Amino acid sequence: SATGEKSMAKTVEAFNSIYGTQLTEVQGWHFMELLKMVRSAYGIYVEDDYLDKVAYAALAAEAAQ
Repeated sequence: SATGEKSMAKTVEAFNSIYGTQLTEVQGWHFMELLKMVRSAYGIYVEDDYLDKVAYAALAAEAAQ
């Protein structure tokens, strides 16, 4: 959105520039979702892992539009 989270597009742009990849903004958000999924798989409940994963999924959906 116009006033929402904007860091992923710039982060992906920088990553792609450094590594010569073609990651999309949506893929960047999916990467962050996976990070939270892996962290939550250790068996220690940390609420932030789940809350952030939901937020990243919503941001991915927004970026996909």
